[in-house]
Amino acid sequence: MRLAVILCILMLVTILAYASIWGQPSGRSKTTKETLYKIDCAIWCLRHGDDQSASSLLRSAKDLFDKLDVENFDENLASLLRERFDNVSAAPSEGNCHALRRSVQKATEQVGAPLPAVFAHSPPLVLLISFLSNFIYVWILKSTVDWNRIKQIKRELSEWSRRLKEARRRKDFKEIHKLTQEWSTRLAPLHGELFSSQLRSFLFLPVFAALYFVLASVYSGWIIAWLPFGISLPLWGYWTSCGVLSWLLFTSAATTAFWRKLLIGD
Repeated sequence: MRLAVILCILMLVTILAYASIWGQPSGRSKTTKETLYKIDCAIWCLRHGDDQSASSLLRSAKDLFDKLDVENFDENLASLLRERFDNVSAAPSEGNCHALRRSVQKATEQVGAPLPAVFAHSPPLVLLISFLSNFIYVWILKSTVDWNRIKQIKRELSEWSRRLKEARRRKDFKEIHKLTQEWSTRLAPLHGELFSSQLRSFLFLPVFAALYFVLASVYSGWIIAWLPFGISLPLWGYWTSCGVLSWLLFTSAATTAFWRKLLIGD
């Protein structure tokens, strides 16, 4: 198990280093990234009902695409994509924008100006980072906490709560008094022990913050994943896509639950 943890640490450091180094594209690849980013922003506007801004962003994306000089490699392909830009910007729709984005990304690969893999495969890459980092985190939890003891404490506290609820239902004041004394003398220290073990879960927060800091330096502003539908949230508004923070939260929650179930049985 320790060897697996060491390998995970090495893989995690390697992936983060790769993302940091190759997360700042230059030259024509940078232009490709900016072009696709404009198309993504147009899709975001469409999902929020702003067709006018979407059209403007698509025209800006076309101007960026022209800087790639695709006609020097394939004049017919360049002409076809410019026509698609014009058609989609005139009557933008989410489906057409996604199709345009795929076409542009494929064309840039053909002419030697590909979107860097860090961005082209950002959803699985961030998922892999969460998968590895949370394996290390849960392994540390497993190694530093007596989980059999914790499960026993939870069972005892659950049974005490059940007995107290039943005594209150029957209005058995003698039993309530007995259970209250039992809490003071025996169960309160157990509850404190349980609370102390749960605090260890917050030790991952600094690690999560460090991961976010590194990934945000790469993916700031980049849309990593689209939600299949929009969600109206209080104080947030209409949520339609995942940036680096929300995607990291999603993947961390899922992978932590997976590893806790597998390694701890919690």
